[in-house]
Amino acid sequence: MGRPTDADTAGLFHPAWWHPKLNNDEDYEPDRPACGPANNYVGMIRLCRDHLTTMIVTHEAVHAALAAYRLTIMQDVQLGDDCLEHEEALAHLVGDLAGQVFSVLQVARETVKVG
Repeated sequence: MGRPTDADTAGLFHPAWWHPKLNNDEDYEPDRPACGPANNYVGMIRLCRDHLTTMIVTHEAVHAALAAYRLTIMQDVQLGDDCLEHEEALAHLVGDLAGQVFSVLQVARETVKVG
């Protein structure tokens, strides 16, 4: 994989929950509940101060939302049962779209006189 680049370290979602089926546990027991922290957080989003953009924050929020969805609604969201290439593609798409929308809104806000 090589050295991480700025793009690799701009943001990261760490899931706090562990689910035996989702983690390919060989000793998977269907009746065994998922394990998580006492505070019920779904995970932690780590962000780099120098890269706090709408695109990066939204991208990581997609990963957090999918982790919560897998744990509470459906394990396989038709993107696979883990953060693989399909989920990463969706997170990039949503992040890019959110970034573009906010860029357009910012330009529109700057061109309209208020008050």
